[in-house]
Amino acid sequence: MKERWEVIFTEDAVKDIKRLVKGLGKERTEKVLKKLVALLENLDDYISRVKPVRGLEGVYRVRIGTLRVAFVLEREERKVKVIAIGFRESFYEKLMR
Repeated sequence: MKERWEVIFTEDAVKDIKRLVKGLGKERTEKVLKKLVALLENLDDYISRVKPVRGLEGVYRVRIGTLRVAFVLEREERKVKVIAIGFRESFYEKLMR
């Protein structure tokens, strides 16, 4: 059995989650977060869904429905640090700031 990745949310990602709750509602946000954590904990199985973010070295993204999630991998420690969550329209603009 493969070792799971530890998922860590940065302060900015937590703020993004709070915004999602306001926009999507608590129940829908919880569903999205469960899918996200399951995917990231088992990243080795879903690596084909992971894409690098152009212009930001070491930052990757994955799509969960209409949301985008940006993260950094700490491979040796098997940690995934989620740095941003948002809708495509504003997601990339926010990341590049």
